[in-house]
This record gives sequence, structure tokens and C-alpha cells, in this order.
Amino acid sequence: MALISRFRRKGRQILNLAVAGLLCTTMAGPVLADKKPQIRGFLVGIGAYQNPDAWSPLEGPPNDVARLKKTLMSRFGTPDDRLVVLPESQATKDGIQQGLLNLIESAQPGETVIFYYAGHGFAVDNRQPPEGAVFEKYDPEDDGLDECLVAIDATKPDDPSLADRVVRD
Repeated sequence: MALISRFRRKGRQILNLAVAGLLCTTMAGPVLADKKPQIRGFLVGIGAYQNPDAWSPLEGPPNDVARLKKTLMSRFGTPDDRLVVLPESQATKDGIQQGLLNLIESAQPGETVIFYYAGHGFAVDNRQPPEGAVFEKYDPEDDGLDECLVAIDATKPDDPSLADRVVRD
């Protein structure tokens, strides 16, 4: 239980950082109004997870994504076709990773690229991978933690197969 509480606490911290970043971006709008950046974005919001016993439903993420898209279009003049919103049902690990690859491949020099994720998240000790976990790349960070985005089909936090359903930084 302590492990699950730690994951959920870290997830809230990550979500709070994302919201703070969004506020900074929104507040910077008037300063940037004279020169609107060319923006390309990939936006993901997961509110209803497939395993609600493991990941509680969140009301905010779908609304956050819709509001951010509206802000990017109205305040920064970003065309709709430059903002990809991943449907919640497709927000699996593969869906998120493919969307990120598409974002990178479509980005042009001089554009501002935005990846926005709203949903559950947590951090794991990256000095030693969890038992039974297989990660594409093992690259320890200075703080000893890897931040993870929880995909819609993620299992319980203490399930070793969770590694196959999260996107690590």
C-alpha cells in the first residue's frame, strides 16, 4: 500500500507541475501577442482508465486538453491541423509514443513544439529497474527517478507488467 500511495502522490506532483506550466504559458500570452509563434502540438488527456480499481477516474484531463487547444487556436492563431488531440481510447503506450514520433517528424525549423499530457503519472526508482520489468532503454537520471505517464490501459502500480503500459521520460 505504501508503494501505491507513493505513486499516487508523485502523480499528483507531476500533474501540478503540468498545470503550473500551462498557467505560465497562458499568462505569457499577452507578452507574446505581438509575435505569434508557429505552434505544432500533440495533446493527450486521459480521464477514464480501463482499470479504474488501479487508476481513479479524473474529470479534468479531457477538459484541460480541450481548453488548451482552444487557447492555442484563439490566442496564438494555431491552425487546427497543427494540433493533434489523441482520442482517449487510443491513449495506449503505443498510441502516445507513435503520436510523439509523428510530432517530431512533422516539426519544422522555427516551430514551437508542444507535447501536453494530462492524466495519472508517477515516478520510479531508475537506479535499478523493477523486478520483471523490461524497458527499451535503461538510462539512470541524476535524481534517481524516472517520471512516467500512465497510459489508458495501465495495470496496477505494483504489477511488473506495468512497465509495458507506461511512457517513461
